Amino acid sequence: MVRKRGSRNRGFWFRKGRGWYVGNDKLLYDNGQHIKSADARQDAEKAYHAYMASTVPAGPVVQDFTIREVCREYLKEAKVKSSQQTYLLRRRLLFDFCEGKEGVHKGVGNLSVSDLIGLRVKQWLDAHNWNGSRRMAYQAVRRAFHYGKELGMIPDGQTLSLKAGVSRKRKAYFDKETEEKLCSVANRAMADVIRALICTGCRPGELARLEKRHISEVDGRMIWRFAPEEHKTGRKTGRDRVIRVPSEIANLVRHRLKWQSGSRVFLNSLSKPWTAESLKDAFTRLRRRLAKVGSALGPDQTLYACRHTYAKRQLGRGVGIEVLAAQMGNSRQVAWDHYGKDWDQQNDNADILWSGLD
Repeated sequence: MVRKRGSRNRGFWFRKGRGWYVGNDKLLYDNGQHIKSADARQDAEKAYHAYMASTVPAGPVVQDFTIREVCREYLKEAKVKSSQQTYLLRRRLLFDFCEGKEGVHKGVGNLSVSDLIGLRVKQWLDAHNWNGSRRMAYQAVRRAFHYGKELGMIPDGQTLSLKAGVSRKRKAYFDKETEEKLCSVANRAMADVIRALICTGCRPGELARLEKRHISEVDGRMIWRFAPEEHKTGRKTGRDRVIRVPSEIANLVRHRLKWQSGSRVFLNSLSKPWTAESLKDAFTRLRRRLAKVGSALGPDQTLYACRHTYAKRQLGRGVGIEVLAAQMGNSRQVAWDHYGKDWDQQNDNADILWSGLD
């Protein structure tokens, strides 16, 4: 029966001869006894408020996922939608973030997603010496975080309040003397890699993946061509990556093709194909050997600095930024931002600037 509005309709009432009720439930004293006296209105009101507080519906149950579970789900998506190089890079970075590295960082994979805050990420970033790749490391974690939110694994109100920072320009390069020292300390296989990177401007990952099918000859000149799905910017541009090879490196490749039976062109000292990761590890060992003979490299002089060395030397020869961008597989703006802005025209290119004045 629906009760009328009035002083008696307060959500609880007295049933004559039976006691105080709310709905069909009895109102109870603190000791659990039913309140039956008609004069115990205050006790009944107190019991009513306690009853209502105890019957507030609970919110939806949210499963508490771990950071490792979020990263695994993101990597499944990245394997399908990203290039192989990008996927492998993010897999390596997220594995380090979750599992840690002995003596550097203990990993946070076992923590719940509620612990995925900017401080955790900053502690991980600060524990490593990224040599210019700190921004990429942060982006890997941030992409996994946002994908976890899309899947409902991370609450909507949770944020990752940490900025990636500005991407640093590529300034490190190798002069002729340093190049010769590197090649003299390296074994034959690694020395070939260093010379090929400096002479062509290709990325280490491109050199590692180079196969016979990528090579063609046009009027006696060698070209390496990678399909859009095989290089870094192909998914964005939809264009082939074309690398024009100088005669020195072309002769080296032709010589290798004569005695190598596999499809890969550049092999390590054990005659196994290089990978981007094995090249990085080999250069780290080379850096240590060079330091032992008193020629330590700067922290930014990584294997990727070979690409900047190519750019700097091309600019020094008078090559324009538009041509350089085409040679390196970049847009004109990217080539200018990374390689052209800090080029000292007056000192680095003095001979070119005198041309045509006499």
